[in-house]
Amino acid sequence: NPRALRWAQEHAADLVVGCDSTPDHLAAAAGTPTNALFAATDPAKCGPWSARARVLRARRMKTIGVEEVLAAVNSSR
Repeated sequence: NPRALRWAQEHAADLVVGCDSTPDHLAAAAGTPTNALFAATDPAKCGPWSARARVLRARRMKTIGVEEVLAAVNSSR
């Protein structure tokens, strides 16, 4: 959706952290560094596809620890 992508670019954040959701995909498409948390969904099939996107994956979302997310955030800067 070109309008959604344009909105994401105009309102760009320095970094986006979230679970597999639309904001992650918009941020990645806009070139914003993204840390996407995945559990049930396969990131190889449904993105986010960007050189600036990192994926943290676990069998269950609640097993992704805060320390792991913070380490990914710090290495994304």
